[in-house]
Amino acid sequence: MKFDNCYSSDIHVLAKEIKRETYELDKLNVNPYSYVSPSAYDTAWLAMIEDLNDVNAKKPMFPGCLDWILSNQNALEGLWGNHGDDNGDETLSSTLACVVALRKWNTGSLHVHKGKRYIENSTERVIRKYNNPNKDSCPRWLVLMFTGLLELAQQLGIHFLFSTRVKQMINNLFFQRQKIFHREKLVDGRCNRQPLLAYLEVLPSTLYAENQEDIIEKLDDLDGSLFQSPSATAAAFILSRNTNCLAYLQSLVQRCPNGD
Repeated sequence: MKFDNCYSSDIHVLAKEIKRETYELDKLNVNPYSYVSPSAYDTAWLAMIEDLNDVNAKKPMFPGCLDWILSNQNALEGLWGNHGDDNGDETLSSTLACVVALRKWNTGSLHVHKGKRYIENSTERVIRKYNNPNKDSCPRWLVLMFTGLLELAQQLGIHFLFSTRVKQMINNLFFQRQKIFHREKLVDGRCNRQPLLAYLEVLPSTLYAENQEDIIEKLDDLDGSLFQSPSATAAAFILSRNTNCLAYLQSLVQRCPNGD
């Protein structure tokens, strides 16, 4: 997942260092991803990519990612994500993404039911601590991810039972999102945090249609990714079917234990 508390220059330096260390590990025949815990959020987005090579069947391009989701839910609580996430912010977003991925392929109905129950029971607790009518205190990444995923869930016919109070909290998040869209560009070199484009997977599709050429130009020339983000790159591929995106995603899946 991605967060806002890093300066763009720091991110660039860190990315270069990670690539250098990854190259060194590859030379030693060591899988660099063996040291990284799978991200439920990113895995869900990889699972949403449709395989268009088979015209006779609608199926995921990376079925191993879908299998990982089915095998890694907390069966008792119905969540996906980091159990050590004390605030529940990441877990809420990850669980919502996994529920959306499962519903897209009409599988795991019991998993979806448990995930929905977790989301319905946890949303107020997560948002309430940021609920301040006089200040946009909810983290920017959470505003973008939660609202975008909630829209995707609704498009897939997933309906949540929220109280009137929680619905008002959610409406406030959508209002905050509109303010973000009005004051920020998709890519702003002066911004000291992740640009909006790094959250492509949860942005309205109209933004992609209006900025398609600029988005494709931002794909990393070295590895085909969008800001080294699996979820944003997955969205870029879903929208564009760009071959560089595909190569990056295939490489990522082959290296990770979630893949097929």
